[in-house]
Amino acid sequence: MKNTTDKFLSIQKLGPVFQALILEKSKVKITVTGNSMYPLLRTGIDEVILKQAKSYKKGDVVFYKRDDGSYILHRIVGKENDAFYLAGDAEIRKEYPIYANQIIGVATDFVSRGKRFSHKNPVYLIYSFLWMLLLPYRQKIIRMYINFRSVLKCWRKLW
Repeated sequence: MKNTTDKFLSIQKLGPVFQALILEKSKVKITVTGNSMYPLLRTGIDEVILKQAKSYKKGDVVFYKRDDGSYILHRIVGKENDAFYLAGDAEIRKEYPIYANQIIGVATDFVSRGKRFSHKNPVYLIYSFLWMLLLPYRQKIIRMYINFRSVLKCWRKLW
């Protein structure tokens, strides 16, 4: 049974609080909302731990603030001059330009499928590298994965 005292606030309300904590060199754990980081992170289930960083590199998952005021968690997929290209793991469209002063924090750890792993984990680094290479094909791969899971689910019911 759910605790009736639990309160859920939108990232728009909590974003400034997270930003202040991260600037004070604290680590912040947030539950992912939205599907843009699927299949790595699932909305409402998986979590990410963020901290401040001095620099950012390709492959980093960063929490940033768009010009319209929205807070987003996406991966750096490229850099040109002083601006970054970012995209969610479930997206093929790159967002550009995003500047370092818009980035609030970088993901150091992930809690996915009940397991915590570091951004330095070798399996994660391989996933990250391959997923960036497959950027143009991501949506097709995700669709195939979802269809495959559906078929497996039906087979399990039959057996």
